[in-house]
Amino acid sequence: MPILLLIGDPMTERKKIIAVLLLIMGITALVHLRCLFLGFNFFWDGIHVFRNPFQTTFSFGLLSRIFTEIVEAEYTPLRLLSNSFDYTFWKFNPFGHHLTSYLFFLINVALLFLVLLKIMEEAGCQFSRRIAIAGLTAILFGIHPSKVEVVAWITPREYIICACFYLLSIYIYIKWVGSSSLKWYLLAVLCALGAALSQPLSISLPPVLLILDYYPLRRFRGRQWRWVLVEKIPFFLIALLTIAKIIQIRHQVGIIHPAGVSSMLSNLFEFPAVIGFYIWKTIYPMVLLPIYPIELTNNISLIIIFGLIIIGVIVFAVIKKRKNPAFFVGVLIFIATILPYGGVVRSGATVLADRYLYIVIIPLLLGLAWAIVRGWNFHYFRWPVALFTLLWIVFLIWKTITYTGMWDQDVRLTRQAYDRYPGVKIIEIFMLRAYANAAMRMVKEGEFDIAFEYVHQAMKIKPDYIDAYLVMAHALSRQGNDEKAHQVYQKAMEIKQNSINTYVNLGVFHGNRGELGKAEVMFKTALEYGGDSAEAHYNLGLLYKRQQKFPSAVWELERALALNSFSPQIYYNLAEVLELQGKKKEAALIREGVPAK
Repeated sequence: MPILLLIGDPMTERKKIIAVLLLIMGITALVHLRCLFLGFNFFWDGIHVFRNPFQTTFSFGLLSRIFTEIVEAEYTPLRLLSNSFDYTFWKFNPFGHHLTSYLFFLINVALLFLVLLKIMEEAGCQFSRRIAIAGLTAILFGIHPSKVEVVAWITPREYIICACFYLLSIYIYIKWVGSSSLKWYLLAVLCALGAALSQPLSISLPPVLLILDYYPLRRFRGRQWRWVLVEKIPFFLIALLTIAKIIQIRHQVGIIHPAGVSSMLSNLFEFPAVIGFYIWKTIYPMVLLPIYPIELTNNISLIIIFGLIIIGVIVFAVIKKRKNPAFFVGVLIFIATILPYGGVVRSGATVLADRYLYIVIIPLLLGLAWAIVRGWNFHYFRWPVALFTLLWIVFLIWKTITYTGMWDQDVRLTRQAYDRYPGVKIIEIFMLRAYANAAMRMVKEGEFDIAFEYVHQAMKIKPDYIDAYLVMAHALSRQGNDEKAHQVYQKAMEIKQNSINTYVNLGVFHGNRGELGKAEVMFKTALEYGGDSAEAHYNLGLLYKRQQKFPSAVWELERALALNSFSPQIYYNLAEVLELQGKKKEAALIREGVPAK
């Protein structure tokens, strides 16, 4: 155990902290170095990288939109801001995008070490003990395979940014308690706001601060508890506003489920299995997937087993809270951090995911580090504990490095989840979309054989998967086999007559062949069956522009823009049509808020 050996050196406390911090960051940096050289994951990064409206050159006009608009039913403005800066400096060079996540993660590992040192110092823990426990916890946090998802995958960067502000807020809050300087208090509140603007599920921060007030800060003495609660008003207000924002967005996009009493009780009954899943993932992360089905928590045996274990741990913590307040506080913090991710209130397609462990894993790793250090202090257990810890760390490093290499292989990554849970609907949907997305990419690159293979794999899973037929028809058309392509399109029409995508793609197909009349009929049919569709209006606008029917083109493109204000292509084409009409001022206004691609 190098941390414990290092502590024995004749160094000042400050130098020891710096040495251990450099060791932690160095190990973490090396273990995750591979992620810097990954490409994009074209499926899993698709929405939030390639179709992210803020993945454009940074401008102050863009800044106001970042804080007022939502993307894919999420409100994460600081993550969107980081996307804009990535594009400004790196465009679509994946190295730069990965570098941002990589550096944020290293900062988080350092912050975790310093925060734990501060907390244990307030608890009166000896220096050698606290630096060993904090250092080991930070190393385990840095090398744990559950972190691969948020470091190697660009999309969930909000978890890393949120953790940065989350940990900073805790550190500064403790510093404020010791100094009573207003500037530290305001800075702690500002960091809490930063966490909320990064990831809405940072709502566990105010309860965590209250728990730390109980121990190790010991601020619930006499009448001081009233001021402790008053001080938390800004923190809880930020959390409440965050919850309100989540509910508003979920209702707005129509993916929130009514929180009925029966469903809430059912979800609460399954909660022990959720906790058990994440605890097991922390100790033995052998199977790592981009997504796990929530159906895993329906296992009645797991619910009973973990339910009894959890009740036992809580009862033990309550009984021993006077003698061992640290254990009691650790249990409370774990519960507070996991509640937002526990699926008690569900919206959209609820799943289990490694990224949800990002902050939740900290009290678990801290408990494990404490047990290891305590075991090291017993002479007879020292070397068995050291050997077990070394083997576990080697296992974690191996899993982290091997799993990292998969995160730019969209089909292979998704296929692993599908092969393990083939009957789960949400994973089947992801698999189908991954095949269709990869097939379309292969068509663009001229790799038609691979594209057809992906299409056939999708059809094996779902024979009437319409996107597979559309991609196949597109590939055949690119090969010059228009007759066969048209037959496949007709097959798609038979599968789902009322599909907007079918009619839009068929319209594009006829447009590419110069059959403008047929293309117009297809786009209008899409609007007739599906109501307002930004894609149908946009393509109809392009068709009218091509026919020099500029007033009609303007009307269609304006309608498309009203339905989808995120698309730069709509802005550009609308501005171009207005310029062709001689309306240069109107065109300039349209272009103003839209940076060049």
